[in-house]
Amino acid sequence: HESSVTGQDEEKGGGAGICLKFSNTVIKNVIVRNNSGITTGCGIFCNDGNPHISNSLIINNENPQASNLLYTRSGGGVYCSYDAHLTIENTIICFNTNSIGGGICLAGFNDIFNPELTVVNSVIYENISPGIYNLGGGIATYDETTLSVINSLIWDNEGGNFSCDDPWLGVNVTINNNLDSCDAYGNLTMSPLFVSPALYDFSLDPDSPCIDAGDNNYVTSEFDFIHNYRIWDGNYDNDTIVDIGAYEYDSQFNPVGIITNESKKIENILVYPNPTKGFINVDIDNVSRIEIYDNSSRLVFISNQSHFDISKLKQGLY
Repeated sequence: HESSVTGQDEEKGGGAGICLKFSNTVIKNVIVRNNSGITTGCGIFCNDGNPHISNSLIINNENPQASNLLYTRSGGGVYCSYDAHLTIENTIICFNTNSIGGGICLAGFNDIFNPELTVVNSVIYENISPGIYNLGGGIATYDETTLSVINSLIWDNEGGNFSCDDPWLGVNVTINNNLDSCDAYGNLTMSPLFVSPALYDFSLDPDSPCIDAGDNNYVTSEFDFIHNYRIWDGNYDNDTIVDIGAYEYDSQFNPVGIITNESKKIENILVYPNPTKGFINVDIDNVSRIEIYDNSSRLVFISNQSHFDISKLKQGLY
């Protein structure tokens, strides 16, 4: 299940798609697309609070006057300012346009406020800061800010991938697990070999340099953009390493929310029969609580037994 914010117009203020002020909102499994306005944060505007964006697609949001000096605005996909502490994870930000920070703009305010942004396992691709500015087609920051970008793919953004104070972000100074060049935070700025980005398919081609190229220490989510297991041995070299970006290559879908990466470490765990229309068994000792979630992350079932009836749940993936 997904929610969609589409085709809104905003002529002033902020957030043609979504506007968050003093908010701790969790935005998950949401598509924010085709929103337009001479505004900051054409897709999402964030002022103060601690919001979290995950497993979402922020695409084709724009300031139609982005190249006009009279209408200079910031943040085509996302704008974050004041004392906001924003986390973006397993999210794709692409084809957005604004004067400064086509994909994302992180903006301090007169050295009084210091907003913080953390981007993990995400894709920032083909966003635009028009040639008159060239200020961070991917990510732009100004004034006092704190920016952290990890295990992410930043590629082919017009106006530069980064415009920020961190001299090492986006600068290849080391190599990753695949011996490819990357920046100090493990981010790639090379062709990712997506399957079909023109059709919004940002899954990885078998030859993608993103496969098994990340750092497991920074992974905080069990699942990737499409709810496959987040850490998977995609190149089958018996070394399980997270992929760069929002998709985990050739990983398996997690149909039952009770199985996590932690539980997979327990030998001989079985969930059967699967699929089922009636009773299901979880072959694991010392069950204290089992929770089942639907694809929109809504809790739909709780049991403290390892053998239970799910016949009243609607047919679908959980």
